[in-house]
Amino acid sequence: FPVTIGIDVTLWTPYSGYGFMPATGVFYLQNKKEVGGFPMAGFFADLKIKSATITIRVDHLNAGMGTREYYGAWRYPLQGRSLKIGVRWFLVD
Repeated sequence: FPVTIGIDVTLWTPYSGYGFMPATGVFYLQNKKEVGGFPMAGFFADLKIKSATITIRVDHLNAGMGTREYYGAWRYPLQGRSLKIGVRWFLVD
């Protein structure tokens, strides 16, 4: 069974990110809160069995470790740790 495994790491450097004004639906530049300054790590594995491929992926593996708050925009947190499983099956005779 061929297996492919890997890691995915993204480093978010600190910056003064955008804020969002819900009343007008507009993003704006703000300097009250600095966002970023953390890595986001993930893991994936693909397993091929005959005509099927099974994919397992964990995104934001390091979420919840320490007291870090993960924001993409001011007051809007990023998605936490998530597990995704997929099956791709080719029907053949």
